Formats: sequence, structure tokens, C-alpha cells
Amino acid sequence: MNNHFKCIGIVGHPRHPTALTTHEMLYRWLCTKGYEVIVEQQIAHELQLKNVKTGTLAEIGQLADLAVVVGGDGNMLGAARTLARYDIKVIGINRGNLGFLTDLDPDNAQQQLADVLEGHYISEKRFLLEAQVCQQDCQKRISTAINEVVLHPGKVAHMIEFEVYIDEIFAFSQRSDGLIISTPTAPPPIPSLQAVQS
Repeated sequence: MNNHFKCIGIVGHPRHPTALTTHEMLYRWLCTKGYEVIVEQQIAHELQLKNVKTGTLAEIGQLADLAVVVGGDGNMLGAARTLARYDIKVIGINRGNLGFLTDLDPDNAQQQLADVLEGHYISEKRFLLEAQVCQQDCQKRISTAINEVVLHPGKVAHMIEFEVYIDEIFAFSQRSDGLIISTPTAPPPIPSLQAVQS
């Protein structure tokens, strides 16, 4: 074991048996390497692990040095949204469909993660968006986004009117079907579509 990471959290929402198998392999492998391991409560329950340290995602964020997310981009985004509040590094093992955000290939995850644990990695900082939605006579809702914020009326072909403030400074008002504000983390748009310019 080395000094780069002491405590490692295992997170994700397994929807397929292969993801659950990866969680179990990861837990057992990290334990044999001498790391302190915290397993997200639901995963420990599904794996029927006994005498294991478990925690919520927030507790893992507070206690662990590294979180390994097993799943797809949705799992990675969901975990990272919560873990962004803490001083923790996050890496993903792809068990989803696309794998834009998950760095480790499931077939080589052990060796790739071993390299990371030895300090052979490049840390990337990601932009975060914090969106606050204020409606008349409604309580404010605040959400954090890593890839994009989508404002829409919830109905098909229904216009909405809204104002956008950036850092509490008025930017513009608009009447449209909605608005998408994305960060560089968001997947690229479909390349065959032409931008609409006025």
C-alpha cells in the first residue's frame, strides 16, 4: 500500500449483475491490498457483506480520499454531484452504455486502478453549475449540475418566459420552449445539426 490514498469508497447503483460483480471484486481486491474501504450502504446490502464499513454518499465524501463509481455516466454524474462538496477524488469503472465520464475499462479495471492508487494519474477539475429556480409563490429550488442544466416547462410545445441571472446579476430574459446551459463536461452536440444564428 502507498500513501496516495488511504481510504477508498465504493459507490454506484448496480442495475445489472455484472456491475454488482465488479463492486464485489473491487471490495475484496482493495481489502487484500490493505486499504480502508467504505462501501455505499445499498451496495453492501445487495452484496450481503458482513462486518464491512458502510456509509451514505455524503459520509463517503467526508471520510474517503478516493471514490470509485461502478456504473455508467448517470451513476458518475449522480455521485459526483454529491461528492463535489468534499475534498475527494472520483474515478469511474464503466458498467454503463456510453462511458464518456468513466475512465476505467471493466476488463482492465484492476490494473488501471492499481496504477491510479500508485499515483499514476492526472487529476481533472470540472466546472460545476448551480441553478436556482424561483417561481412565483413557490419555494426556491437549488441544484448542482456537472454536465448541464435544462429549463423546460414539462409540457410538449409549451412556451415559457424566464429571466436568467449569472452570479445574481441579470443576464437576459427570454420566451421560448426552454433553455440548456452546459459545461465542457456535457457530451458534444450531434455534429450533423447546424447552429441557428440570427
